[in-house]
Amino acid sequence: MGLCFLLRSFTSGFAVCVQNNFAPTGFVKIPTDMAGYYRGCLFLPKLNNELPECRNGTYKQRFSSLNYLALIKFEADRVLYPTDTAWFGFYAPNDFRKVLPAEEEIQELVVPFLLPDFSSSRIPPYY
Repeated sequence: MGLCFLLRSFTSGFAVCVQNNFAPTGFVKIPTDMAGYYRGCLFLPKLNNELPECRNGTYKQRFSSLNYLALIKFEADRVLYPTDTAWFGFYAPNDFRKVLPAEEEIQELVVPFLLPDFSSSRIPPYY
């Protein structure tokens, strides 16, 4: 994470030359600069299915076809920030303090059809 902050101090985290040469910068999502994120981030908005012109309709179908999904979160993770992103959570819009759980984050920031309804999913007893 330190490298990302260093790169941002020299240039925008969404600069194409930075994203093309430093892999972690393609995963930068700044809650206080969502317009810059949607406009300039080359990878993550497409992966998250957030851009209407790039939406992949098979994401929900493939994700829904999973029988089980293990999402591992490490509190001391130095790559994922906030660590709740390991469980599809993220910061509230324009706020670096409040982290929304996946259900709220999807409603607030991401296209609602990205994740299937997990209410009837089978959860293995060893979670």
